Amino acid sequence: RDEHVELHARVYPALRRLCAERGVQIELVDLRWGVTEEEALDGQTLLRCLEAIDQCGPYFVGVLGERRGLAACTAQGDLARLWAQCRRVAAEKRPALADWLETHRDASITEIEMRYAALSRPAWSDTTYSSSSSSSSSSSPAGYHLSAEPTKAAFYLRSPAYLTRRFEIGDPGRADFEAENGEAATQLMQLKAAVRKSGLRYHNDYRSPEEFGKLVYADLARHIADEFPLLDTSLADLHALPPLQAARLRHLRFAEQCAAPPALVATTALDAALRHHRPGR
Repeated sequence: RDEHVELHARVYPALRRLCAERGVQIELVDLRWGVTEEEALDGQTLLRCLEAIDQCGPYFVGVLGERRGLAACTAQGDLARLWAQCRRVAAEKRPALADWLETHRDASITEIEMRYAALSRPAWSDTTYSSSSSSSSSSSPAGYHLSAEPTKAAFYLRSPAYLTRRFEIGDPGRADFEAENGEAATQLMQLKAAVRKSGLRYHNDYRSPEEFGKLVYADLARHIADEFPLLDTSLADLHALPPLQAARLRHLRFAEQCAAPPALVATTALDAALRHHRPGR
């Protein structure tokens, strides 16, 4: 939760300024901002989160502390009903996704999102980020194969010592940051191990929200600088640039022209016409 505040209050504004210098825009999509555990299992909400992952690719920021989060297989009552509804909606809209979800029903909602985004991204999803060819995997759902992980996903694993610094002994708020039970702690440990073995970029044991924010900014700023380098708007030969950079340069030039003070240019014919239509003439 502290990390969410850090992202919205400091990291996102700084990234927006960095992008504005390059004539591009960035939007932060937070899959957990204002979403309760019950809503996360809604038949529409989880699917919208997965669609948002598709739209944000190849960028993905995964954050793990000491709490696993809600797992579909342990849901009871209304939560079990919502998970069943989610499967029905997925089966209607994206049947392959419904099968994939069922193979991950023992996972938490957070793990499902992380695996969909990067750790076990299905090749039949809306967007395949990697330029590498996909290969078959024995661990994939029957009839499907998994694509290579997106190269711009990164994970951030919080130090367990953070809780000791964050809460006093006996503080009731600490329970919201700790593992729900022994089984949940084991599953979270396995998820973190999968992150470390994935070959994707990850940061281990960050100690504070401020350190987390600096790490996220550094990773995303590097990607932004690589993909959208600063351009010299005085360049004359647009054909020498890659298509995307050439299009950006056209937009930057147009923005500069719009920002410049308007110049009054009058030709002889226009000046004569203006004098002819003066009031009283």
